[in-house]
Amino acid sequence: MRLATTSFTEGLTYDAYVESRNFMGQPRQAYTAFSDILNGYNTSDTDTQYGDTTEFNKEQYYNARQHKFKTNYYVLDQLARRGYIDFLAVGVDDAKTEGVQINEIRFVENFINRSLGGRGGQNPNLAIILPDADGLGHSLVARMANHLNRGKKGRTKFALQYYGPHGSTIINPYEYMSVHDNILRHIDIVGGQFVTNSPDIEIIAITDVTQVSSAMAGIEANGAGNRATVVIDFVAQGQPMPQ
Repeated sequence: MRLATTSFTEGLTYDAYVESRNFMGQPRQAYTAFSDILNGYNTSDTDTQYGDTTEFNKEQYYNARQHKFKTNYYVLDQLARRGYIDFLAVGVDDAKTEGVQINEIRFVENFINRSLGGRGGQNPNLAIILPDADGLGHSLVARMANHLNRGKKGRTKFALQYYGPHGSTIINPYEYMSVHDNILRHIDIVGGQFVTNSPDIEIIAITDVTQVSSAMAGIEANGAGNRATVVIDFVAQGQPMPQ
């Protein structure tokens, strides 16, 4: 589920991307029925219609969105529910707590609860939905690798240590769940189990640049103890961390 248009595809400009991202992020009327969601993309939370766009054709956008939402519903209902696929991960790109996507997100969550045996909009054994796009392929490959490697040994156990603010307090403006919940959903995707002690793998999440030295000490301690470690850097933006 993507929020904005794709820049430079079929002649669309970057200005079209920016306008569509802002326009589709505006609050929408809440709907729960599938047909109402399909036909309510342009209805604001005050039950009025949004005006025209300048840089892109909003009707073409809505048509494409309808097609994709119908496809997602088909996959959920005809493939996942009937057991034709092993596992489904639904990624939501540029996900917000309001806007044109939120009704679709809640519909998928409700469907997973009602028809796929889920709880809280998720079923770690069959289908989940989360804010992600680019990383889904890596996570699903990790799920297959974990399944082949672990066999009948059970789920790989993951613990999570924050260096800085806890992830439950952090929500990206373009994500609809907290950092902590998002990490837990990724653990679900790879077929892991979240634990608070005695993990197979520890996830170190750096959420405060002043805590980098402490995080490095934790990484080194895990290395000395021969414990596998995954590091998620939320502060350095890909730059080398200070030693």
